[in-house]
Amino acid sequence: METLVRCDLCGGGEFRLYDDHAGIDRCIRCGYLFDNPRPTTQEIIAYYSRTDNYGGWLQEEKERDELWKRRLKKMRPYMKTGALLDVSTGTGQFLHNARPYFDHIEGTEVSKIAIEIARQKYRLAIKKGQFEDIPFQRPFDTITMFHVLEHVPYPRRVISKCRDLLHANGMLFIAVPNDVDSIRTRAKTFLKSTGLRKSERGRLMLPRIALDGSVHEIHLSHFSNKVIDQLLTSEGFAIVDHSLDPYFVSSGMTRLKNTLYYYSHLLLNRLTGLNWYDTIWITAKKR
Repeated sequence: METLVRCDLCGGGEFRLYDDHAGIDRCIRCGYLFDNPRPTTQEIIAYYSRTDNYGGWLQEEKERDELWKRRLKKMRPYMKTGALLDVSTGTGQFLHNARPYFDHIEGTEVSKIAIEIARQKYRLAIKKGQFEDIPFQRPFDTITMFHVLEHVPYPRRVISKCRDLLHANGMLFIAVPNDVDSIRTRAKTFLKSTGLRKSERGRLMLPRIALDGSVHEIHLSHFSNKVIDQLLTSEGFAIVDHSLDPYFVSSGMTRLKNTLYYYSHLLLNRLTGLNWYDTIWITAKKR
């Protein structure tokens, strides 16, 4: 484990405990929420390199194809064709779906298991390693990061590298969970405060990070729209669009329910600017 003494986003050194159960601190200066202490980078890479980590993805291939097509549809009004880079691409299924829209595609990934699946299944040569440390031979017109930024130890370094790799006016697409402001979080917190829901969890109703298999994913950051906006603008990006990420992977009646839930929140977002959905989607342009 490691303990942070400086905020990665603004450099501030004064934190306040925000969620004692999950071990989440809040930077007093910028409002960034992050797990502290947290597992080291090498421990996290080892966790995501387990052989059983992507079995579910392969079983849900059809449903995940639909997910990638929904995301590509959201990107189309803003994305620049040419060269695409997908950061932490997993098994490469998004790049496989994006091939017809771009002249050149590349991806990065830390998991050697996922990289091997991408090679065998989609004939993709994914670059292995942490995105910030990988050398690239060319700039890109579009960079995507779908549910990546919450996993990385140093988000500012990642955004800074994206800026350096993009052409002038290049586009960056980011999707992250909406742990802070979603209606699900608000409802769980309210029910706990009234005694109608029994839970030992804290303010964000999240579990504490564990690498023993009891926690499905390791989220080191918990973003709001405001905090991501601050990060992007400070690194030379202009915010083009705020929206919701249609992240669900499902079929049958569950897919119908998830679709209706997504579009009801999308309508609320467009009418009021509020995002109470489970995810955040941000489109930004390099200035």
